[in-house]
Amino acid sequence: MRRCSLKQAVLEKYIFALIELNLLKVEEKSETFYRTSDKGLQLLHTFYRLKWLLWGDSFDFLLVRLLGRISRRSEHKLSCGYIL
Repeated sequence: MRRCSLKQAVLEKYIFALIELNLLKVEEKSETFYRTSDKGLQLLHTFYRLKWLLWGDSFDFLLVRLLGRISRRSEHKLSCGYIL
């Protein structure tokens, strides 16, 4: 949060919006976890594919490959999680 100069209130609004759009899932354990949903992963994958179509030379193959792995893992209930 500090590295990107994002204030707590603004971050909470973004997180709430992402949850409402079903792009993020919330898991309550000992801490609150935010996980990218399957829909969120599809959005990221589509975004980077469109980016490649528009600006092909800056296409990030590594990121798209990683997103593909994450989406396959989420089918097996092993998706990535984030702690805030």
